[in-house]
Amino acid sequence: MLIESYNFLNPSSLQISMPKKIILIADDEENIVELIKLALGDEYTYLVAKDGKEVMEPVKRKKPDLILLDIIMPTMYGYEVCNKLKQNPATKDIVVAVGFDKKIPRLLDRQA
Repeated sequence: MLIESYNFLNPSSLQISMPKKIILIADDEENIVELIKLALGDEYTYLVAKDGKEVMEPVKRKKPDLILLDIIMPTMYGYEVCNKLKQNPATKDIVVAVGFDKKIPRLLDRQA
């Protein structure tokens, strides 16, 4: 909590700002990233990762409150990123929402 201003003669002038929650958006499609930011608005601080390996870097610098994770990304699939995050004691408590892509059933059929 940060007190931005206060007038002692006018107690109702107290303005308090809370730090913004941090959301890490992990998606290799820029239009999807921008759409998510637009939908969620200015109430959050956004970090962006464009591939699976890139997700780990912002998490080390500033722990996000939420990770929105695409499944199909270059260098590392979203499931693998999620497993790494959940195995690490420093990141295991971060909430991770994994997107479902219409390509997933075909991809899983090929791996079977």
